[in-house]
Amino acid sequence: MEDEHPPELDEVADQLRSVVGRLGRSLRAAQGASPLSPSQRDVLRVVVRRGPIRIATIATDEGMNITMVSRIISHLERASLVERSLDTEDERVVHVAPTRAGRRLADTLRRERTAVLGEALAKLGDRDLRRLHEALPILDLVADDVSAERR
Repeated sequence: MEDEHPPELDEVADQLRSVVGRLGRSLRAAQGASPLSPSQRDVLRVVVRRGPIRIATIATDEGMNITMVSRIISHLERASLVERSLDTEDERVVHVAPTRAGRRLADTLRRERTAVLGEALAKLGDRDLRRLHEALPILDLVADDVSAERR
């Protein structure tokens, strides 16, 4: 039996980056009817998932400019999707939390993306679907590691 050589690390990293990027862009494009821009949707998702959260934390964790995040939060606040509150210990610190409407919209957007992805996955055979499912914990570890390195 011939030894299997593992693939080149750079090749795997490049291909994975490309595939994840294409998939992300395709899922964003699938939400063309959304009232929010892609950046606004991303920030809303973070606030719903992690709020109450500081604007600076969003900017740092998402690799975004703090001024841009602040503008996005202002837009989301005007749309009644998030609300700001002062920190009880330090009034210079502002926290952002989702409103009920913000949670509902984020949930709708998530379901739409999941449905689009589900339609594509339904075209896979059982073997490929099982292999993809088995790879998810590994991809989750990689995502955690990349995210931790950016902080």
